[in-house]
Amino acid sequence: MNYESQLFEIAPSIREVMLSSKRLNNGSFLRGRTGWIRRGIKNPESIYEHSCKVALAAFYLFGNNEALELGAIHDFPEIFEVDHIPWEIDNLEKMSREYAVMRKLKEILPNGNHWYNVWDKYETRTGIGELVYELDKICPVIQAIEYLPDYPNNDLEEFYSYTKKKIRNPKLLTLLDEMWLKREEHTKNVYQVYFDKLKKIQIN
Repeated sequence: MNYESQLFEIAPSIREVMLSSKRLNNGSFLRGRTGWIRRGIKNPESIYEHSCKVALAAFYLFGNNEALELGAIHDFPEIFEVDHIPWEIDNLEKMSREYAVMRKLKEILPNGNHWYNVWDKYETRTGIGELVYELDKICPVIQAIEYLPDYPNNDLEEFYSYTKKKIRNPKLLTLLDEMWLKREEHTKNVYQVYFDKLKKIQIN
C-alpha cells in the first residue's frame, strides 16, 4: 500500500507541505524510526511513512481534513530533532525542543503559520487533537503486527502493553485490543483492516 499516494489522493492540499518535509535537513524525515532500528528491523518504517499512516487513520476516524492535517504533521519536529523513545527524555525538555523546531519551521514551510497552529493543536491535545494523539500511539502496535511474521522472536508485544496504558477513549481501546488479540489473522493487510475498522467507529 502506498500511503503517501493515498494521502495525496484524499487531500491534495497536504501534498506541498509533505513534500517539503522530505527535502528539509538532508531528508532526515525519511530516516527509520528509532524503536524499529533498535529491534533490528531491516528497512524499517520511516518517520515520514508513519506520519502518512497516522494522517490516514485520523481521516478514516473523523472523515475530515482537519484530522488528517493533525496526523500528517504531528511529528514534524523530528525533521530537526531526534526520534526519541518516550521514556528516554524528560517531557518538558522534549516539548521545549519541539516548539523551538516548530518556530523554525514556521518560517520555512509553505503556509508556515497555518502548520504551526495545526501542530500546536495536536501538541496541546486541543479538540480532536487528543484522539489524534491516541491514534499516533496505536499505529506502532499496528506496525508491530505487520512485522511479527518476519520477527517472531522479537519482543514486539511491549508496544501493545505500553500503548494500552495510554489510550483513554473506550472505542479506540476496544479496537486496539481487538487488533492485537486477532493479530495472526491480519499480518498481510493489517493497515487496511485497521483503517476499515476506524471508518465504522462513531465518535461523539
